[in-house]
Amino acid sequence: MTFATPTSTTYVKPLERDRTGITVLAAGVPADAREGIAAALTDRDDDAAVLDAPTASEVRDRVTDTTIDCVLVGEHLRETSVRDFFAALPEDGPPVVCYVDGGHSGLAADAVNAGAEGYFEHGEGGDHYAAVAHRIEAVAEEYAHVAELAETCRLLLCLTEYTDDSLWMFSGDWTETAVVNDAYESVWNRSITDLIEDPADFLRDIHPDDRPAIEEGMATLSAGESASIEYRIEYDDDAYHWLSVHAEPVFDEDGDVEYVAGFTRDVTDLKEREVGMRALNERSTVLLEAREREAVVEMALDIVEEVVDCSLAVVRGHRDDDEALAPLGATESALELVGATTVSDLGTVPAGTPLYDAFRQDSSTLIDDDDAITAAVGTNDAVGSLLVVPLGDHGVLGLGSPPGEQWGGFDRDMVELLGRTVTAALDRVERDEQLDAYRQRLEQSNENLQQFAYVASHDLQEPLRMVSSYVDLLESEYGDELDEEAEEYMHYAVDGAQRMKAMIDGLLAYSRVETQGESFERVDTTAVVENTLRELSLLLDENGTTVEYGDLPAVEGDETQIGQVFQNLLKNAAEHGDATTVEITATTTDDRVAVAVTDDGTGIPPEEQASIFDIFEQGHAAEDGSGIGLAVCDRIVERHDGTLTVDSAPGEGTTFTVTLPRALEEGQR
Repeated sequence: MTFATPTSTTYVKPLERDRTGITVLAAGVPADAREGIAAALTDRDDDAAVLDAPTASEVRDRVTDTTIDCVLVGEHLRETSVRDFFAALPEDGPPVVCYVDGGHSGLAADAVNAGAEGYFEHGEGGDHYAAVAHRIEAVAEEYAHVAELAETCRLLLCLTEYTDDSLWMFSGDWTETAVVNDAYESVWNRSITDLIEDPADFLRDIHPDDRPAIEEGMATLSAGESASIEYRIEYDDDAYHWLSVHAEPVFDEDGDVEYVAGFTRDVTDLKEREVGMRALNERSTVLLEAREREAVVEMALDIVEEVVDCSLAVVRGHRDDDEALAPLGATESALELVGATTVSDLGTVPAGTPLYDAFRQDSSTLIDDDDAITAAVGTNDAVGSLLVVPLGDHGVLGLGSPPGEQWGGFDRDMVELLGRTVTAALDRVERDEQLDAYRQRLEQSNENLQQFAYVASHDLQEPLRMVSSYVDLLESEYGDELDEEAEEYMHYAVDGAQRMKAMIDGLLAYSRVETQGESFERVDTTAVVENTLRELSLLLDENGTTVEYGDLPAVEGDETQIGQVFQNLLKNAAEHGDATTVEITATTTDDRVAVAVTDDGTGIPPEEQASIFDIFEQGHAAEDGSGIGLAVCDRIVERHDGTLTVDSAPGEGTTFTVTLPRALEEGQR
């Protein structure tokens, strides 16, 4: 017998066997021979031992209960023949060596035929016993290797038998089945016997669309490369199952592919979960776009029925006023279960009930008690368990499972994920409702403000005109009789009336930014600046202000209002900033134009910059202004979805930066 261990990094638990010291059981061997053989063995190994077992029954007991490495049987064995002795030994028992005198050659032949590992004739002297000992050691060592190999095979077979994966090995050309475990029949739904007879049997039920990939994978393996494939096979119920296979080539000593080996796993459940998760993700994206609570509830119930595959579902909303859960929506099956025709027929669930208690939890609750189910649903017929998923502060989503089924694992995870999505959608609806309410109040407030500004400016114009008219009349009638002090008083009155008129006109302009603006279009910024300079030429000349600019990028907006912005900024620099030079420059990004209006004037103190765009806010150098010009600029820029900022320091000038949308090209409109 020969034995060789293949080279591998695979670990197999070693056989628990004491390999120090050989134990020999001598049956029917004379005492002097036992002693001589024992001495020869102990010369090699101090722990070696030779035990005496004069009867066959004692040999069987010792072999069964004690670790015996070799049995030495002689012609003096009592109670049984050699053949019967061998028949009584365990099949996996230790090896036997026959030791008889020359007159019992027939007995030795019977022993060899029965399975003995050779025989020795009686002899004397150290060399003789050393030869017997050497043979015993060789036989015992070989037996130990065989035992370890058998244990390794047993463990590997256990590995193949107790796995749900089909493990297999074919010859490199796929013409012979070398190894296949029992799981093949459950994975492929086909007989192992058929596969052994025909290695191509597994190909018969593969989906036609997947067969080319399988054939290509087989060729790849035979060529010496690994392969991983997912494919479908048809079962007897005409349903297709998904299988996943990974395989590797096995090479011989010459580097040729001797076998192809791999494992195949049924991944149908995994595929169905992937499909379910993909469907849930797609439907959840649409769900999050819902803008009404009713739409969210309806979509959630549709997902429960079509994706989760549950027909019994109810959504209940929390009522703060009476601490109860009121029905918001339900599936048709849920209504039919309790004999309800409308959702409102389901009634409310008060505090203190299992369903309401589940609403107060942070995660889902499984209710499987009959009384609790009856209290929550109204009946426990056709409901084995109830899964309640809290929807934040909004309410709960309840799903019923049939009797004998429980919510758990992947299905429960999907429902909990759906619950979080529904909660987010309801949060968004609630925020949108709040924003709509704020927007309506703001629009009403703006409308009232605009109406007030218009009425106030219109009604105040008449008294101002009367003041101006009577002052003019007073000057024309009695001008010659007025002294210097009276003329000064009249000047104050006229100046005050003019400033009041400027403030009223500014207020009116401020209120009309939103209501009387023109539609947006491409605006030639350079042309607007040039037109503004023509209108302000006298004012700029009087103040000794020079404006420098180059070609400016076009913007998208209301041309008139953009002109107002440049006009106010330039007037502010000339009249209130004492600027001698104003420079207009611009930078662009993909969709924005930033125009900087920089002057070399007196600058603006830091404490005034934060409020400079507030209405009726005047800087230290603008005592004769209305305090509305920069506020109007800011409101116009805001209407254009832009920004207006200031950067200034006393004595170092001021830069106002206006950011506006960049003009669209013709093909982008």
